[in-house]
Amino acid sequence: MNDELRTSPQNIDAEKSVLGSMLISKDAVATATSRLEARDFYLQNHQTIFSAMLELYESNTEIDLITLSSELEKTKIEKPEGIKILQELQNSTPTAANVKYYSDIVKEMATRRKLLTNTLEIQQDIYDSSIPLKEIIEKSESQTFGLSQEQKIGKAKLIKEYIPDTLKELDYVHQHPGELPPGCIKTPFAELNNVLSIRKGDLTYVAGRPGIGKTSFVLRIAEYVALNQGLPVLVFSLEMGREGILTRLFAMHSKLDSHKINRGWIDNAGWTKITFASNKLAGSKLILCDEAGISPMFVKNESRRWQKIYPDLALIIVDRIGLMSLSGRYSNRNERLTVLSNSLKNLGRELNVPMMVVSQLNRGVESRDDKRPRLFDLRESGALEQDANNVLMIYREGYYNKEIPDVTAEIIIAKQTSGPTGLNVRLHWNKESTRFDNLEREEE
Repeated sequence: MNDELRTSPQNIDAEKSVLGSMLISKDAVATATSRLEARDFYLQNHQTIFSAMLELYESNTEIDLITLSSELEKTKIEKPEGIKILQELQNSTPTAANVKYYSDIVKEMATRRKLLTNTLEIQQDIYDSSIPLKEIIEKSESQTFGLSQEQKIGKAKLIKEYIPDTLKELDYVHQHPGELPPGCIKTPFAELNNVLSIRKGDLTYVAGRPGIGKTSFVLRIAEYVALNQGLPVLVFSLEMGREGILTRLFAMHSKLDSHKINRGWIDNAGWTKITFASNKLAGSKLILCDEAGISPMFVKNESRRWQKIYPDLALIIVDRIGLMSLSGRYSNRNERLTVLSNSLKNLGRELNVPMMVVSQLNRGVESRDDKRPRLFDLRESGALEQDANNVLMIYREGYYNKEIPDVTAEIIIAKQTSGPTGLNVRLHWNKESTRFDNLEREEE
């Protein structure tokens, strides 16, 4: 069929059935208004009638021919014409039992029209050579994602429907005192597990000054979850390429000097350890993306794609937020990081997967006598502190004081929504293999 002869996606009969149902049933009004907006209707008169019904419903006014026709007098629909239209709607709808079904049809047609409009806009942008291709792609992805989000309706439930799962979780920890609740991420650090709960959908920031061990810390957790627990972990590495990440993982797993690995100063026994480490990693579900300058939309799309492949996706790591890109202009760093943080927070909630995000601290730490980072050192980074469920900060005394052995690190729990804060967990730090471990393993 020729494109000029096509009409926009619509279903007028379904629109009439929705409005007619709302006229004869208050329950139908609640159902329809929870699923639809006035702009979802194709005909202007239907948009106007739906808006008038919504106005009456929100003011607790009974909806009938008289009240609705009076409300419509405020619009361009004259009273005689309005009553005639309303009577036709009422007479054509014998029952309101199918209002949900008809509402879904109206919503689908509206979404198809929006998708068509978005497609035409993208077509125009494609022919405009002044618009960067990357910006066009991100716009397309963003518009499509926005439409998919609009389909999420009816998510609110009576609280009694949530109680059984919560009681099941509480019963588990009651029967297994000291263990993490089901669904929480278990790290390789026993003491940290005792005081920190990283739940599904949580946003956890791992913060510290440059070179303090942020990447090594999150990679150690990724390696443990993927290898020891056999769960899928998705890592977005914006700061380091795949070769650097793999070398670190080889060094961590084999406990070898990463510098010597890079320079080839490894004997046969060491090479055997590296081969063993590579085989272990190859058999895991550790997923790596080392694309530089990726956007929140890229992270969303990749995360959603991998969750379809691995529904049990256990952890998403982003290293680091300050290197992510955004289309559009932002007046300052805070505004930009606020948008980035909100996007990552919403993604974790949407997928119900923990997000672990690396962030740098501001230079204020360096000007103090006590170099231990504090929560306010993160505050210049926009909404990171507000969005986070947990904030972990890394401190090494040997990083600042070169006269003492650089073999221990402190993980400072600066914020935690499900447990205590202000606690310091001490770990062993091996600078050569860039590996964190429990302190009791220092002598091994």
